[in-house]
Amino acid sequence: MKRILVMSDTHGNQVFLRQVCQMEEYEVLFHLGDDYSDLNENDDLTDHKMVIRVPGVMDHVTRSGSVDLIQHVTIENWRFQLVHRQEDEEMIFPLDHVILFGHTHHPVHFFRNKILYANPGHLKSTHHRNHHASYMLITLDDNILNIEWKDHKGIIFDRYSATRAEWN
Repeated sequence: MKRILVMSDTHGNQVFLRQVCQMEEYEVLFHLGDDYSDLNENDDLTDHKMVIRVPGVMDHVTRSGSVDLIQHVTIENWRFQLVHRQEDEEMIFPLDHVILFGHTHHPVHFFRNKILYANPGHLKSTHHRNHHASYMLITLDDNILNIEWKDHKGIIFDRYSATRAEWN
């Protein structure tokens, strides 16, 4: 079983970023942009963890083109696509099971064409764009994917669960 911590739109808020990373147990960290560099000063939190990140629209590396806007990763036989803006997603084969995106600051999930789309929300400030600060914790194994959306204090406010059979 793997635990994946997913965050987006931290916008330099080291307090919330560090608080969430210290609060949760995880093996993998996905950061979905804005700001790409927010993890640079946090080796103490990410040491011995798999860290995968994509840049957001506010990141200088996006404008320079020095970093890929999309990352694909497979963990426990689940295929993930990481992108900051949903409209930048790319369809490749075999299709990803889950597309994780940020940018809107709104925690949301929906299923379309046998792909789960999920947004962790933001960790920019306590409240932004009519939504409280939030992140996701994904727990998965070969057959089950569980997602919990939590506020910046670790309180669960939404859940989603699926089995591999739902993708067949």
